[in-house]
Amino acid sequence: MRVLAIFAFLGAAFAATADQDYEVNMKAAKSALDGISKALQAQAGSELAAGAEKMSDIYQKNFAFWTERKQGDAVKLSNDGIAALQALNGAAKASNWTEAGASFKKLRGTCAGCHDIHREKLPDGSYRIKQQ
Repeated sequence: MRVLAIFAFLGAAFAATADQDYEVNMKAAKSALDGISKALQAQAGSELAAGAEKMSDIYQKNFAFWTERKQGDAVKLSNDGIAALQALNGAAKASNWTEAGASFKKLRGTCAGCHDIHREKLPDGSYRIKQQ
């Protein structure tokens, strides 16, 4: 019985740590998206590529986070985000700013889609991951 209680405690502690790590990733994503948006407006390809690389790393972590939780919709949105980042980066390298803008819109749509499904606003105005 004690062993089961220990495993339950450790599992809850791991889940809390993973949720905290995810929250850190989301704050980093906000910063990276802001940077990508500014780089896109300035048509600054190297800055856009740096922001896209940061976002790609965040999406890879999101993919692992949601895969572990068996949330297929969020896994798909993570994959879609990675694809949008690749298209965004390719368009920026080709100086095709219209296509880069369209890819950025798709990228932001993956963020919004996941937030709509998996995020809830708390009374204090902060957010947390919905308990599934």
